[in-house]
Amino acid sequence: TAYGKAINLGSIESKFKCAMLLEETGQYEKGLVLCEEFLKDGDKNRSEVWMLKARLHIKNNEIGKAIEAYESATIAIDNQLKITSTEYSLWIRKGEALGRICKLDEAIGAIEKALSFKLSDEDLFKAYLQKAQLYASHGKFKEALVPIDEALKINPEDKDAKKIRECLMIDIKKTEKLI
Repeated sequence: TAYGKAINLGSIESKFKCAMLLEETGQYEKGLVLCEEFLKDGDKNRSEVWMLKARLHIKNNEIGKAIEAYESATIAIDNQLKITSTEYSLWIRKGEALGRICKLDEAIGAIEKALSFKLSDEDLFKAYLQKAQLYASHGKFKEALVPIDEALKINPEDKDAKKIRECLMIDIKKTEKLI
């Protein structure tokens, strides 16, 4: 099997890639084993491995372990940022990880840092989308409208962004009815 081959492969990178494939096929336990192998033998500052590990724990209903992995991801990202603080994707990843452990203000700060770089329209769109999703996931639906509208200015035909905006409007109306 691919899993058996990945465990025996000498390449650390192939273990990570296989773990991502295992996530897609719902084989979370096996993916976690490969993440552990990678982190044991490879670079512990590879934040994307910690993020994958956290997602696998969530899908495996291990929320406490997922939180620990997200916290480790933020540490790894901070270590990576010491080397290259101008890598906008690290700031996006940091925002995602911080948002997952309920540190919204810090998460938004990380996204704002990413937005401060000169980005392509595609990357700018992704950053605004991430910011909107962070706000929405913390119940701040009105605040999420601003970045989703910015994303839609860049790509007005994006179906996902349109759907997110539509859902935000529904959530805002529901919230207003409760008040």
